[in-house]
Amino acid sequence: ITPLTNGLAPGMSVRITNRDIITNATGNFDVECEVDDILSNNTEFEDLLLQTGRFPDGEYLFKLQAFNKENQQPISDKATVTITVTTPSPISLITPGNPLGMEPSEIFDLYPNFVWYSNLTEYTIKIFELNEQTGNVQTDEDIENLAPYFERQVSTTSFTYPTDAPPLEDGNVYAWQVSANIVSPLNSKEEVYKSKVYSFKVSSGEETNPDDLLLINFLRQLNADNSEEVINLINNGFSVKNLRFKDSEISAEDLTNILLRIANGEIRFKSLIIE
Repeated sequence: ITPLTNGLAPGMSVRITNRDIITNATGNFDVECEVDDILSNNTEFEDLLLQTGRFPDGEYLFKLQAFNKENQQPISDKATVTITVTTPSPISLITPGNPLGMEPSEIFDLYPNFVWYSNLTEYTIKIFELNEQTGNVQTDEDIENLAPYFERQVSTTSFTYPTDAPPLEDGNVYAWQVSANIVSPLNSKEEVYKSKVYSFKVSSGEETNPDDLLLINFLRQLNADNSEEVINLINNGFSVKNLRFKDSEISAEDLTNILLRIANGEIRFKSLIIE
């Protein structure tokens, strides 16, 4: 990087984008760029940067150094910077609840653990109370127009409802959604990523086995061909003696982790066997 004007002073902050580096269009600087060990065809890589405005996913090592424009001698130490580029993934809710439009799943915990999947880093979780005052909400947009019952910024993909939050009342139905704001590399504007809306009902649990409800919620989200057959059996009083996954016995609590692994592509659902 070589300054082309005399109006630049030590300590100044200079913003150079990936497009500037490829096109050498920084205005005040001359940038010599060599793309090594990324693609066999460097021209192909440069064209991709110009078309998309971003680097492909991966880890990149940048070595930067300033030079005197008169004699091309280095006038700074060489700085080495590692940057990891990740394409934002959709936000997929895991538990609790079912997608809006389905029967709300029942939960027994007044302080439930909300779990979702995404590779983003900062999220906003919103919980909405659905009652007579909210009217007949049928779409995600209907829910988003409501005032949140509870809202919190978090930096993980799970969140336990806090004890100091407004209480979740027994018998009430709630909906929840997770969103994230990211800055677009194309126009430096914020884009909002939103999950679908899930709904759940808080229950005292006097009549239904909590493990059965975890299994029902799992089957509805799995959407297997014979899921409804199992759900009907459970609703008619049949109990599940054991669950097996990859030839190992698992508990009902393990089903949430399986849904999470399916959502992030770690495993793929093949079949559901009823014996």
